[in-house]
Amino acid sequence: MKMETPHSYPIDRVLFETTEFCENQCYFCYGSYGPEGEHMPPDRFSLYLRNLIEADLLDPRSLLILFGGEFLNHPQCLEICRAATELKKASMHLVIITSGKFREEFREQVETLIDRRGLFHHWEVSIKDVESFKFGLRLLDKGQDALFRYDYLNPTGLKKSIENFFLHVKSCGIWKAFKSSNPAFEKELRYARKNASSSPDTVIIQEFFYSGGSGNPRSVGLTFSPLDRSVMRKGETKTEAKCSLFHSQYQKAIHVTRDGDLYPCHLPRFKKKCEPLGNAADLGFLRRYRSRIQEFKDALSEWQEAQHTGRGICIEGCRGKFYLKS
Repeated sequence: MKMETPHSYPIDRVLFETTEFCENQCYFCYGSYGPEGEHMPPDRFSLYLRNLIEADLLDPRSLLILFGGEFLNHPQCLEICRAATELKKASMHLVIITSGKFREEFREQVETLIDRRGLFHHWEVSIKDVESFKFGLRLLDKGQDALFRYDYLNPTGLKKSIENFFLHVKSCGIWKAFKSSNPAFEKELRYARKNASSSPDTVIIQEFFYSGGSGNPRSVGLTFSPLDRSVMRKGETKTEAKCSLFHSQYQKAIHVTRDGDLYPCHLPRFKKKCEPLGNAADLGFLRRYRSRIQEFKDALSEWQEAQHTGRGICIEGCRGKFYLKS
């Protein structure tokens, strides 16, 4: 008797690049972001998400990730969140990635989002400085779930990032309460850093407890994430990057740009060189996505083998280096 296999979904997370506007000027940024960056209109976001769902590509438990640029500086970020809530399946999870830095003119809509408990699976706060850290604490005080993320480049940078975390805790005046709720945390983090010293690409994931005003400790995620050293903007030597199409954690992730270009990978590090597989506004393309993504992977592997390159290693993008059949 032939056993039925469960329905397979090729996508389990979508990163919507809702805006190219950003004022953070991170030296490692891979995108073309800046103060003149444009925004994804809410109606286009709705079209992209509606098409992805209609084409039956998204796992019912998919993460729908809103980021940029700086998402909170999108003048219609509230409308985009409303559209996502209306369109997504109940089991899909909405996530915001933010530095917590936004212009004063957008405060009202940001406060509305912060107050909407239950709307988001979690907020991922990219910690740039103590201002970002305080924003993360505000989310916790409002009952939101948050992940605090520190990026680092190398073992020295990891050490500095960990030092910054403790500096931020102290700067926010919660050190005594933090120590009480997390008595072994410094030792555990020191041990994790020691184990990470053998590899420059180790992700450290920890948990700490935050009491805040409620007095009841809440679990908070903390991660120290290695930067992709293949996209350093200045002052550093670029290295090869692992293509997420062949990474077990990210191979079912896609990146949708402001214009709807769909990249079949988790954050296309070389957007100007990587090949978008199609456009999320094209429902016909999305209905062929399963076969197209397999053709793309096969063609990429064949090209890499011919170039004597390790399978799954990205060498500054693949645009124009090989072609799919029409």
